[in-house]
Amino acid sequence: MATRTQEQWPTAGLAPRAGVMGAAVKYIEHLLVPVVVLISVMLWSALVRWQEYPAFILPGPELVWAKLVAVLRDG
Repeated sequence: MATRTQEQWPTAGLAPRAGVMGAAVKYIEHLLVPVVVLISVMLWSALVRWQEYPAFILPGPELVWAKLVAVLRDG
């Protein structure tokens, strides 16, 4: 069985993440999606309140959440 040389590996020459910066990047990668979702919901709520859209056109996240909970309770 032949061993692969460093040039044959797709990540050849890349240094592994290490130290404080590596840990920060790791945690940022894990927090990026929840933070983006939270900001999106906040902007959605602000848009509905600012433009005063009727609920049948664009319901706010509070109304959507309440409806989801009611549907889940009913089964």
